[in-house]
Amino acid sequence: MARAGHPGPVLVHPDGSVGFPHVPVAPPLGVGGTMPFETTDLRLPEGSRLVLYTDGLLKDRDRDVDTGLELLRTSLAAAGDRDAEATCETVIDTMLPERASDDIALLVARTRLLDPGQIAVWDVPADPAAVAPVRAECGARLREWGLEEIGYTTELILSELITNAVRYGSPPIRVRLLRDRSLICEVSDGSSTSPHLRRAATTDEGGRGLFLVAHLAHRWGTRYTPEGKVIWTEQPLHDGTAATTGESLADLFLGAWDETAL
Repeated sequence: MARAGHPGPVLVHPDGSVGFPHVPVAPPLGVGGTMPFETTDLRLPEGSRLVLYTDGLLKDRDRDVDTGLELLRTSLAAAGDRDAEATCETVIDTMLPERASDDIALLVARTRLLDPGQIAVWDVPADPAAVAPVRAECGARLREWGLEEIGYTTELILSELITNAVRYGSPPIRVRLLRDRSLICEVSDGSSTSPHLRRAATTDEGGRGLFLVAHLAHRWGTRYTPEGKVIWTEQPLHDGTAATTGESLADLFLGAWDETAL
């Protein structure tokens, strides 16, 4: 976590106590030149609530920042063990001035743990020949989870991400599947170099893998770690958008092929 001009987060512990973790102060984006931002790692117990907000929530014509922080603390304590939406309503009802002089944003996120049966992990050798066996094992796990409808699409996504990690990343390479309200696929490696989505030229023999991933996944992105990076994708489950039909996949591959052929 890092700060860029905004106030720091609030942490509501599982026992209901409210604290303000220390996060180093940094100037707003675009003001401090090219100096790096100092970060802080927070380990949050299950059932914690992390509260992020803009300073418009604190300041008012009739109160300063310190008064606003104390009011925020007491309103979060009064919210008790309510869900995130109810917590936001309690804070807004308590703190929103009659005539707000600044924009206000408030985000509450609760932490929870997944059951070990919802997680699958594979270590991948830095060898192109390892891609197919890991892909097959991932497909078998999806069938165990009852996710056959997205098995083909997921295997395509994993093939591209694992192949990129083997070719352009560095060991250790690891694949992790997380089954929750959505399916999250993660491929991590020891390199901090992130791939970028680009449109391949008609004469390029490659460069379309991430283009396919971006079309097949609902969301995707990069998360950096002290050991390297994680490329992740997310696919929704049980909402009518989880499965990608063979016809739509064929259309997608045909589009990529037409770009090459033009």
